[in-house]
Amino acid sequence: MAGYRTNNNFILGGGLTLDKMDIGYAYEAPTGTKTLSKGTHEIVLSFVFFKKKPTKVVKEKSGVNNDSTHLHIVELEAEVQALKQQLGEQSHIIIDSARLTDNTIYSYDVNDKFVKIYPGSYVVIQSCTTHDFADKLVKMYKTKGINTFKLYDQSQRVFYVIEKYFPNFHDADFEMQKMRKKGYKNCWVLIY
Repeated sequence: MAGYRTNNNFILGGGLTLDKMDIGYAYEAPTGTKTLSKGTHEIVLSFVFFKKKPTKVVKEKSGVNNDSTHLHIVELEAEVQALKQQLGEQSHIIIDSARLTDNTIYSYDVNDKFVKIYPGSYVVIQSCTTHDFADKLVKMYKTKGINTFKLYDQSQRVFYVIEKYFPNFHDADFEMQKMRKKGYKNCWVLIY
């Protein structure tokens, strides 16, 4: 190390580290016309008595459950993406938390015929634009132990994959929040 001070002094120094000890030396030489000393020597010794062990850094995703439920949801999301690519599904509706609608919305009976739905609140976990994709999503969730059903919003021309129906919003909102904590981040409530 070398340096120059504004009081016209030149500094030269160096050091080395040995296990738990640091040794340093510096010499300051006057170079100007005004000298306060004929040169200064400085020796620095520092000792480390206790070395702190490095702490392990654990990276956690905030708000994400790191258990088997989270892995289960990640697998489901990967399957949904694969289905989207396979069927050419483009749109995905994301609603912040709830949407009130008076659109014409239908469910399906056992013969796959339109049936009017009951007024109430529906917890939506997926939305899509094609009947085929909605059917595949319902089947996929069923194989994972999640019973869902589909609704069709005729005005929006969108299918909703429903996790549960509730007669009142409060219960549906509670269920939606629970599903979001499990990792279904795009879950929302359709109020009809």
